[in-house]
Amino acid sequence: MEELATYLAPLGAEFHPERNCIRCFPHIMNLAVNDMLSSLSDAAAEYRAEMSQSDLPIDSKTESYLQALESQPVDVVRAAVHDCRRSGLRREGLHDIIVDGNRLGRFRRPDGGAYTIRPLQLLRNVPTRWSSTYNMIERYLELHPAIAELALQIRNDARITVASHKQYEVLQDILSVLRVAHNAQQLLSAEKTPTLALAFPVYEAVIKHWEQLCGVIPELSHSISSGISKLREYVTRTQDVPVHSLSMFVNPSLKLDWIRALYSHYMGKFQIFCIRARSTVLGLGKPHILRFAYQVRDNWTPPQAAAAEAAVRDEMLRIRRLITAAAPPPRMSSSSNRSTQAQNRGYLRLVTAGATLRRASELPPLENSSRPAKFARQSLAPGIHSNHNSTPATRPNTDARDQMLVDEEFARYMEDKTVSNEQMGSFDLTEYWKVHQYTYPLIFRIAMDVLPVQASSVSSERVFSSSKQTCTSDRNRITPENMEYLQVLKHALIRRRRESPTALENDDLDFVSHMFENVSLELDEP
Repeated sequence: MEELATYLAPLGAEFHPERNCIRCFPHIMNLAVNDMLSSLSDAAAEYRAEMSQSDLPIDSKTESYLQALESQPVDVVRAAVHDCRRSGLRREGLHDIIVDGNRLGRFRRPDGGAYTIRPLQLLRNVPTRWSSTYNMIERYLELHPAIAELALQIRNDARITVASHKQYEVLQDILSVLRVAHNAQQLLSAEKTPTLALAFPVYEAVIKHWEQLCGVIPELSHSISSGISKLREYVTRTQDVPVHSLSMFVNPSLKLDWIRALYSHYMGKFQIFCIRARSTVLGLGKPHILRFAYQVRDNWTPPQAAAAEAAVRDEMLRIRRLITAAAPPPRMSSSSNRSTQAQNRGYLRLVTAGATLRRASELPPLENSSRPAKFARQSLAPGIHSNHNSTPATRPNTDARDQMLVDEEFARYMEDKTVSNEQMGSFDLTEYWKVHQYTYPLIFRIAMDVLPVQASSVSSERVFSSSKQTCTSDRNRITPENMEYLQVLKHALIRRRRESPTALENDDLDFVSHMFENVSLELDEP
């Protein structure tokens, strides 16, 4: 990022390495999940310590659960995957058991009803691959009856690790915690639809669900809190990046209402939490209160919410000034043109009058009585009596007019009704701005700048992964220009295949489609 800023500086482009750094959402979720999994070994001890501090007993059922948690159930799953995939005979044996069990109805639910298992194989997990541990545990729990039967059949020849009943229960709870992060990653890993606006709301939704799971599964609260702390750490680092505020602002379902309401929501929740914690009903000790207080400080505070609104207004004003600077210079106009301009100015003053309305007692004192009439004449016809050479005098008027237009459009957009939760399922953000591009022209320009920004680096990483198939050991002297051409050509070929009649219908927005509109693929005749 610093090298990019150095490269753009001579070109006159202002680029801040930190304020333009967008952290990949799935990567952050993966870091939080890894912290959570690594703290599972201490979760049972922390729970015992908190219960002891609160003078609360631990019943036998909870003690069995804690013992299963201390036995490293995730490592048990890894060992079972290794044992079942160790040879081709074992993989075939597991497949045959699943097929025969489905045919004979041997797999039964706790209520006695038969069910079928998909003929699949176990999955290994990779720490650097998103949701790999979730997928591994989910697949193991699905195939657990077949794995237990395979272990029973070959018990004299080989040993296959099988999770106990209590370990199975713990794994189900761990899977419930990981499912929250998995669903969030899937939501914001889309490539052809805007996702950045939902980054912070999804972060808070994940934290909210994990906080609820801390109460539902208190034995895992220490591990879940580790994941929450990691998310809070990265949210704090990202809050000052203006593009997040801009992307939420151009989303009619969020605007700035989400940022403004978040701090008050968490402060009210914190007060309720402290009241409950002071009672002995929940048995929560001081560490919980301090941990939650730390989380509250990391949320959007009123100054941060005000800074987000200021960033939006500044960007609107910047765009308005660019439009003003690009406008053609004034010229001598005919009487009809002057009449039209006067009418337009009068209409502009009429629709923006609300920004300057004041009580008489609030107006500043005037030095003499002749000033109001003079001011009125200048306001009604600012261009009639002015001198074309008086640029310094007209510039403040232009700035004030630009600011007035920004305030008026900002107020209209904020007063417009937001998209309700019931409409979110059928709401199309890109279609919304196609319809409202003339209603909110300044905000539309912002939307066109920030909507292509994604919350995930999936697309760019896919480009890097694809490049290794182009620049191989046999083709390692490709020039950068040819490398770019080949990557664009490959994308065009893949895009043509996806848009063929046999491909699945996909109406998502492709933000780079304009780059390939003129790309033609013609085969030479033999």
